[in-house]
Amino acid sequence: MKFLAAVAISFLIATNVFALSKDSIKPTFEQKVQQALKVLHNNSLDNDTKAQKLYKMFDPFFNYALMARLSLGSHWASLEEKQKNTFAKRFEEKLKNTYKDVLIQYEDEKIEFVSLKQPKSNRIYLTSKIHSDAEVYTVVYKFYQAGKDDWLIYDLNVLDVSIIQSFRNQFSAYENEGFDKLLSLLEKNSI
Repeated sequence: MKFLAAVAISFLIATNVFALSKDSIKPTFEQKVQQALKVLHNNSLDNDTKAQKLYKMFDPFFNYALMARLSLGSHWASLEEKQKNTFAKRFEEKLKNTYKDVLIQYEDEKIEFVSLKQPKSNRIYLTSKIHSDAEVYTVVYKFYQAGKDDWLIYDLNVLDVSIIQSFRNQFSAYENEGFDKLLSLLEKNSI
């Protein structure tokens, strides 16, 4: 469970209004990690308060709407605008609830950002290592170029598995049951 907690911390530490310049990605995340760890170590705060502080800190770096769209793949195009907006909101809530539930598992894992690579001109990958007991886990933040020099996160790889691809696989299991069923399951936190 320690690893899941570390992944949650790493995810939250990383989210649609604010974008980073290419040169500021790594130093910004290093600084935010230190701020987030102070929040997590603050025993006077309950877990909900800690989560809210972390969301406020990191929400500007993620494009949740894009993540929602990518998680549905080609099915996104068949949705009406209202359905897209509703799904994007539920998807964001699902991500946040998933990681909030894991916050209580945090036990002083160490997080370091080890590399920043640009595999394509419009993509940047920030790799972090999470040290938990005697094990080291890798989390890769995938950024896309949202503007001239504005970068936002569109996916995370955890243990070489894309979060977006994992959700796409889960959601595809409900394709035949329709969008309303999928939305209902998201609202009930059943997926």
